Amino acid sequence: MTVRAANDADWPVVSAALLAGGAGLALIGLGSLAAPLAETWTMFVAARMIEASGLPFIVAAMPAIIQSHSAGPCRVLAMGLWSTWLPLGVAAAMALSLVTLDSIGWRGLFLICGMLPWLGFPALWLLVASRPQAEPARLSARPVTHIRPNRYYRAIRVAI
Repeated sequence: MTVRAANDADWPVVSAALLAGGAGLALIGLGSLAAPLAETWTMFVAARMIEASGLPFIVAAMPAIIQSHSAGPCRVLAMGLWSTWLPLGVAAAMALSLVTLDSIGWRGLFLICGMLPWLGFPALWLLVASRPQAEPARLSARPVTHIRPNRYYRAIRVAI
């Protein structure tokens, strides 16, 4: 398993992705914690909108972080694991609701699910605090003209 250090050229993108990822986690956590405290339907919908507004930050930011901190087969594995977070989260919440809904109610379930995004902050902090030294850039000696379009590019080109 190979972990690649984000080089200095990548770091502005990575730090912006870390900031966006943290903002997304915070919005999801705040919205999930505010929803069970809502006393009216309008307050509940507003809390859910806050929660939903954090999702695009997470979806856009985290792949950039994964790409900058992994290489080769490790990157493929990391992106594969990343692609499972939403279906696994939904499945876990549904399974948890079957077991706990009668005892803690929907508000308790929201509170439990609202605490989970806050667990991502230590991981983000570790990424920022333990930023490895940048590796020297490796330049390819092959000119760009040697890159050949793949069959999908040719099929699209023929179709147009």
